[in-house]
Amino acid sequence: MVQPKPYIRHAALGAAAVLLSLAPLLTFSYSRTLSEYALLSLPAVAFPVATSLATHRRHRGAWAPALIVMTPLALWMLTLTLLMGVSATPLIPLVAVAGVGSVVMVLSRRLTGALQPPVGMVLRLVIAALPAALAVTLVPSTMGRLLTRVGHAQAPAVSLTLLDGSSLSTGELAGRVVVLSFWGVRCPPCVEEMPELEAVARAQRPTSDAVFVAVNPAHGGESVDDVRAFASRHGLTLPIAFDAGGTVAQAFGVDGLPTTVIVDRAGAERYRRNGYSVTAGYAAWLTRVVDELGREQPAGAARARGTSAEASSR
Repeated sequence: MVQPKPYIRHAALGAAAVLLSLAPLLTFSYSRTLSEYALLSLPAVAFPVATSLATHRRHRGAWAPALIVMTPLALWMLTLTLLMGVSATPLIPLVAVAGVGSVVMVLSRRLTGALQPPVGMVLRLVIAALPAALAVTLVPSTMGRLLTRVGHAQAPAVSLTLLDGSSLSTGELAGRVVVLSFWGVRCPPCVEEMPELEAVARAQRPTSDAVFVAVNPAHGGESVDDVRAFASRHGLTLPIAFDAGGTVAQAFGVDGLPTTVIVDRAGAERYRRNGYSVTAGYAAWLTRVVDELGREQPAGAARARGTSAEASSR
């Protein structure tokens, strides 16, 4: 039987690993959480395994197949970031795990090659499980970083019309942390995110002066009655604004739902989170950011305190 050339075999293994990476599409209908773990961790786990298979009978020149197998991984990660419209930087740890994992798998074959089959196989499985476990633990933080943007641009001053008929101007909230969550009744990720937003808003009320507002930009023809019915059905207590013409969403450059925009005490947009992920820990992230910004003081207030202290010392 004619054996295929090594580079063809390695390329085929890399392609097979990429096809295996499509498993998230199959798991999505079964579990959102499982699909998100598979989306990020499976490529990082599959490529070291493919590298190990590629070097099963050929230990010399093991770095070449490792590099060949890593190329499809890099292409997969780049495609993922382009589809999500995000930066590839948060994926660097997973790519590093895949690269180190490939090296570890190759070395494990060399180190355990002289051992008896049962012992050597068990040891290789244990070694293989280490990069896989590390990849899985990195998924929540990676997904959170993929969705989050950091900035310091001055936020626009807008007027919000709340469901009770009152008005709220963000320009009048200077000196307070402002959380604006753009959402929709007919947006499934928004519906998943809303209970976490409500829980954080309730928890912050006794100890924080942060302002939480859920802004509905009338996406898909939603009406005020739709929003009121949703708020009543889910027992929402945080302020809800109805952005009938979508002008507030346009002012903030929101092009997808859900989107959370966080403005600091100085009126600068500090964080923006696009989309919702089950594994990313939205509530924990939001609590941490609001607490962090709540401890900061606006630059103007700091200068005022410095001037006052200097005057009193005179």
